[in-house]
Amino acid sequence: MTTTAQEKINCVAGSSLPTAQQYNQATANGWGGLHVVRAATDALAVAASTTTNAPAGLSGAELVGIYQGVYQPWGDLPGYAGLCPACTIVPMIPQPGSGTRNTFLADLQFFNGGVPVVLGANVRQGIEENDPSAITTLNSADEPNAIVPFSGGR
Repeated sequence: MTTTAQEKINCVAGSSLPTAQQYNQATANGWGGLHVVRAATDALAVAASTTTNAPAGLSGAELVGIYQGVYQPWGDLPGYAGLCPACTIVPMIPQPGSGTRNTFLADLQFFNGGVPVVLGANVRQGIEENDPSAITTLNSADEPNAIVPFSGGR
């Protein structure tokens, strides 16, 4: 059996919808455009190292404060009872345009009463989306203090 280009289906997983530019490029390539089918969704979580100074279950308000740069050492978090209150939090966020980043920023905005969150200067930006090495390759001082939004299904 011979398969023609019209009979093939190419699939890709993505955390955001294609842009107009991507759709136009697919059309120009003769692919008939792009067709989006949502097969599943998954929630975001906040990832940390297996050995972490982050408390379990950070609240939305705490995440807003961390990503705005209001809470910088762990001890700034109200009620923090962890091992390293003086350790500096290392908040990270994926690269601009990633679905994980966009969803996380929308979540922060929700927890901030609908007001967009301005990321603090301490936030490390441009981290590869859903890549555990973003944390595991950090130096020994930063790794236990790093947090990053991450796909719950990953």
